[in-house]
Amino acid sequence: MNVVAVIIIRDPELGRFRPILDRASKQVGRVVVVDNDSRSKGLLRDLCGGFGNCDFIEVGFSSGVAHALRVGVNYASNGCEALGAYNFKYTS
Repeated sequence: MNVVAVIIIRDPELGRFRPILDRASKQVGRVVVVDNDSRSKGLLRDLCGGFGNCDFIEVGFSSGVAHALRVGVNYASNGCEALGAYNFKYTS
């Protein structure tokens, strides 16, 4: 079964986001990370690039969760059989 996880992010703390991305990439066929205007896009893109099954999409502005989710689902829906969506928001 081709399962895709869509993760919506905006300025995640890398130390907390990396293990989540690591676990998700091992549990699904593909991970789609949709960046909702993070300041550290380059680091996040590089982090995703370190996983063989992770795609990084930039929305380009702070669009809100609903729009970012729509972008991710539209991107991921081609050929997938199941889809899980997550909004990664961590406040310390």
